[in-house]
Amino acid sequence: MKHTLCFFRSLTLFLITAWFSAVSAQQSSDGMRVAPDEQGVINNAMYFKEGMPISQWIQEKNLTKFQADWSSGKILKYLNKSLDIKLIPSLETSICLERTGDYYLENYKDFSNTEKFYLAATKMLEELGNINRSGYMYYYLGLLYHDWEKPEKADLWYQKSIKVYGAMPGRELTNYPLILKTIFTRYIEEDRKIMAVPYLQAYLELENIPDSDPGDKSGLYLYLGDALWKDNRKDEAVAAYLKSVPYAEIKVGADSKDYQVFVKFIADQLYLENYKNEAEPLYRILFEAGYNYFDEPASNEINMKLLDIYIENLEVYKVLPVFERMMPYFESFKELKKEEYANIVYTMGLLFERAGKYDIAEKYLQDCLQIRKEILKESNPLIGTTKVELGLVYIKMYNVDQALLLANQGMDLINKSGKPDKYTSDIYLNIRGIAFLLKGEYKEAENAFNQLLEGMPRGGLNELDYAVSLGTLGTIYWYEKEYKKSEDTFLNAIGIFEKENAENWREYANLKGNLAMIYAKNGDFEKARKWAVSSMESHRCIQGETHPDYLTQKTNLSMYLEAEGNEEEAIVEALSGNHGVMSLVDRNLLYWSETEMEAFLNVHINRFFDYYHSLFFRNKENHPELAGQAYNNLLFSKGLLLQSYTKLQQTVEMSNDSLLHQLTEKQKRCRAELELLYASPVNERKLDPAILELESSGLQKQIKQRISRIGNLNNPLMKPKSDSEYDFFEVKNALKPNQAAIEFLSFNYQDKVRETDSIFYCALILCRHFQLPVMVFLTEENTLKELLKLHPDELYYADNQELYSNLWKPIEAYLKDIETIYYSPSGLLHRISFPAIATGNQKTLSDKYKLYNLASTRNLLASQPEMNSNTGVIFGGINYNSGV
Repeated sequence: MKHTLCFFRSLTLFLITAWFSAVSAQQSSDGMRVAPDEQGVINNAMYFKEGMPISQWIQEKNLTKFQADWSSGKILKYLNKSLDIKLIPSLETSICLERTGDYYLENYKDFSNTEKFYLAATKMLEELGNINRSGYMYYYLGLLYHDWEKPEKADLWYQKSIKVYGAMPGRELTNYPLILKTIFTRYIEEDRKIMAVPYLQAYLELENIPDSDPGDKSGLYLYLGDALWKDNRKDEAVAAYLKSVPYAEIKVGADSKDYQVFVKFIADQLYLENYKNEAEPLYRILFEAGYNYFDEPASNEINMKLLDIYIENLEVYKVLPVFERMMPYFESFKELKKEEYANIVYTMGLLFERAGKYDIAEKYLQDCLQIRKEILKESNPLIGTTKVELGLVYIKMYNVDQALLLANQGMDLINKSGKPDKYTSDIYLNIRGIAFLLKGEYKEAENAFNQLLEGMPRGGLNELDYAVSLGTLGTIYWYEKEYKKSEDTFLNAIGIFEKENAENWREYANLKGNLAMIYAKNGDFEKARKWAVSSMESHRCIQGETHPDYLTQKTNLSMYLEAEGNEEEAIVEALSGNHGVMSLVDRNLLYWSETEMEAFLNVHINRFFDYYHSLFFRNKENHPELAGQAYNNLLFSKGLLLQSYTKLQQTVEMSNDSLLHQLTEKQKRCRAELELLYASPVNERKLDPAILELESSGLQKQIKQRISRIGNLNNPLMKPKSDSEYDFFEVKNALKPNQAAIEFLSFNYQDKVRETDSIFYCALILCRHFQLPVMVFLTEENTLKELLKLHPDELYYADNQELYSNLWKPIEAYLKDIETIYYSPSGLLHRISFPAIATGNQKTLSDKYKLYNLASTRNLLASQPEMNSNTGVIFGGINYNSGV
């Protein structure tokens, strides 16, 4: 016999033998003798005749001449007649028959006779309806046939056994786990892995098995995976392999070498068998752990496999961090393999452009352009192609002049070398179309994109590029107020993305947001809100909640909620978006040039703040705290570019980095050359100033990137902003009881989703005893424009109180007992001399208040302006005949 039934079966038989001996010694009466356990459950029973168990009588008289297929009743009748005994159908009799089978198995290794008595005991239990004990016998029949090398019969009885035990309540606490483990262990040891599958699966489905080890479970899932793979059930096998990983993590820890080596082993096997998408999350575990236990070749191998997976799936946003991780490796090519390095950074530039990370795309494409200029002839069309791609980046950064300059230079270079390829021609047409759109030349933009779409290839990745351009055409229709054409075009483009399973593209998310705005224009705010929420969720998954596209949709959602009458929800979304916008600008001060920052502020940030301030203005009575947020916005935004430039200069001065100083000197020379160029007559200029502007902007970005690489948080530019820099509470606490701070606010008023041509002027008044700033409406810009047409003699004439009525009278009620006012103008108010404003009775504001004009009341946090005993005011254009 190759195996015993199992250890606890042998132990049971040992105990039975001991029990027989004990019973024989202690009892002399014949009949059925039983031995219940402590709970009263009968586990052992034997019929005695003349002091000897019938198992011995049966053996001595050779009473086994019955067939295995006899019924239990027929077998009892045969035994009763042959031995002159009285066995009746009962649990005790079934156990007695079972023990007789044990006797033949242990003493004579007689499988045939053991089978007869086991089957007889089993049939009797079934007839008695004792399901639980029947399951126990099914299992032992399976073990018997297993040892008898009858695998089909063994498996049949095993299956019957687990069916019974698997249906028991609290099965984890019965013998069920041990039975399963015994069965699959034997199959695995015999290399019959496929036979082990159902028992492994049943065991692994159990929860809360006493004394179970997670490490064992990890190994069992591997065995299961191997067995399923061998059985050509590969998808199930892969699922089993993946389930082994978390148990390995529990066993040895995520940071351990054993775990990470194990994860790589599984991932490599899946990747090798072309289950790349299943391998990706495992490689991702290693990527995020930082490859602590792998050398450079192994780390690069993992990175290359991730790149292969992401590029194949068009998952651009996942490609980027992998590429960046590999940059130290790629940097080694820069001197020895310049052409290969140029191709790599060119690819990275295209990918980052596709992902909407234009500042990073610009950096890589500039690197590529510089190297290609070094290694290629000046007339090489690759230089032209790189310039066109860089132009595409700039047009998406709203830098129209630089975009067109580079694109035109690139196309000129390509045309001199021959006909440009279709791809580059399409990019150039794209740039021109977007430039027309940004300049407000909508019909030209429409013509450019219709021309582009007519010639674009279709299918595969080309289909998605077509959908992107189609979406831009929808935007042009929108600006042309052809809303139905815009809606249909957006829906068409969205359908293409969904058909191609490309919902992970940022353009898809943008299209949904644009469609929401079309519905808002048509007054269907419910549809607008639903599409905006869908767009936000896509942007959150693709680019995160800090990306401008996400913040745009968050702001739009606030508009739609307000338009639906949900002011409270609208305010919550607006405040969240407001903080997100401030954080976005703050982070990018380190990376964008002043030109790019100014363009972004004008196109995006001002629009955000216009809506936020319009919303705050409409709700200032019910939510006075919104005036505080508006005040903080002004502390943040006023002089932003100047602050950035000043901190940049301070950082450079503090640094000892020679390359940083070389770049700074180069930019200074460039700016000096620009000043001379602008000072000379246009017809005498030998160089286009736009070229030098591009060079200067590029140098400034290189300076910022260098600062980032040698970063030191003590540097002003890299130091995180403190909350106090943008908090009105700090300004309030800097004031004395007789002082006030006023931030003047101008914004393009937006009536919920409807943009207006009105520019509102408000005052945000703050005194030390105020809990919150107060927002007060003053006037509209058209009124100010009319007043500013007056000659200063008329504007500040003592009897002309128009300025006072429009700009000061609305706020005077809040200035009780105030003597000193620090104010920061906005918009056209920079052209107003507040101290000279006539208040009546031949008086001016300077007669009543000490007035200090500040770039921002934030300046009070540094130090208060020196206050002289007399405030000097400079007047211009005085009418000396007025009597003032």
